[in-house]
Amino acid sequence: MQSQGAGGTVRRIWRYPVKSLCGEEMDHIEVDRRGLARDRQLAIYNPDGKIASGKETRRFCRIPGLLMASARTQGQDVILHRGQESVAVSDPQVHERISNWFGQPLTLAKETQISHFDELPVSLLTTAALDQVAGWLDQGPVEPSRFRANVLIDAPGDGCIEDDWVGHRLVFASGLRLEVVSRITRCVMITMRSVTAPPDLRVLSVLADRHDACLGVVARVVQTGAIEVGAQIQLD
Repeated sequence: MQSQGAGGTVRRIWRYPVKSLCGEEMDHIEVDRRGLARDRQLAIYNPDGKIASGKETRRFCRIPGLLMASARTQGQDVILHRGQESVAVSDPQVHERISNWFGQPLTLAKETQISHFDELPVSLLTTAALDQVAGWLDQGPVEPSRFRANVLIDAPGDGCIEDDWVGHRLVFASGLRLEVVSRITRCVMITMRSVTAPPDLRVLSVLADRHDACLGVVARVVQTGAIEVGAQIQLD
């Protein structure tokens, strides 16, 4: 990839109103210094103050089945879904309901001083990288939602071309500028069954064997703006 020129075209956009739940697909979204509007604004916490996740760390607690639930915005509210059940975040019973869903005491809370992002606020993935993973797995198309990116980009080239974007900026017609900071090291969450993808342990194994367990990149917001499906991106 050249250091300057066409970065590609926005193919799909996702935001995740509740961290570690499946999210919602958007055609257009505003981006401020924090990231995509209302992305990961909420998270589920256990009684020890750890954030619910698919992994267990000092900061996160593993809660099985999180990806079988989803969240979508509805006006100023957020609606959580699991199977045939749903509950609004504004409902006083929301904490009881999600505790019942996942079989342990849990609460839902807005982000405060501690960020709900694992690393940086905007995650990016290219169709070229997805094609590369499909080739490594020797299978058909890989479901992009498995990797929980904010933006999927149609970009020219072969392989994990976004790796070469690290240290460069992506410039959008809206004025948005993103500085690509690092590759994303993947964890067990990409192997899990979700609302949109079946379980597949091979995905993490092949990334570990072929690409240092990395896929996609994360960026910080240099200048605010918007992202829209179909928008052209320049690589600076």
